Amino acid sequence: MQRISTIKFDETDPAKDVTIKELSVSQVNNFLENEKMKRGFLDMLFPDRFPAVIVEQSTGISMEKLEQAFFPSELERIYDEVENLNPFFIRLMGRLVEVSKEISIEKPSTPPAAG
Repeated sequence: MQRISTIKFDETDPAKDVTIKELSVSQVNNFLENEKMKRGFLDMLFPDRFPAVIVEQSTGISMEKLEQAFFPSELERIYDEVENLNPFFIRLMGRLVEVSKEISIEKPSTPPAAG
């Protein structure tokens, strides 16, 4: 069963409620296959967090609205809850970052000298 959580930022204004959903395996796979890893402003605002497109996908809120309608402290709560509901995906992202760093550090092997 998909886990769902709602953050209420203003008890008097339900329009500020944010519903966050656990991503399915197929959503994660589609995300990785489609290379939606483009970096934007929120990625600069939260450089040590997962890509902002994951927040967009988990909440259904457009990147434009995330950038315009929320304060950084509110976004931080949203990021925390996305991470809480999607721990497997977040760990996968961490492993992918580690692998990409290892690959970039490895030097291409040089062929043996002809002799």
